[in-house]
Amino acid sequence: MARMTLAQFKRRIQPSHDLRAEIAALQKQLREAIRSRDMADRHSLRLLQRVVFDVLGDPDEGPDGELYGEMGYVRASARRARRRRSRVERERRSR
Repeated sequence: MARMTLAQFKRRIQPSHDLRAEIAALQKQLREAIRSRDMADRHSLRLLQRVVFDVLGDPDEGPDGELYGEMGYVRASARRARRRRSRVERERRSR
């Protein structure tokens, strides 16, 4: 054997056990923090949607307003109209 008593063996492997316990506690703390963040995000998203709807409903701003664009959305005037393809073009592209 390794010529040590059981007490010596336990004392020498104790740091490994302590670190595993610390990691388990940190993982639990992380799971709880993620759960709290997700709940906060749900509330924030609802509030953000209300603000966006208010901007869209504002007669001075609306979907083409500068504020709407600054919020990260594509303004109505910046959107391109979709090009409609004829049946012949669609058939040609599908080959």
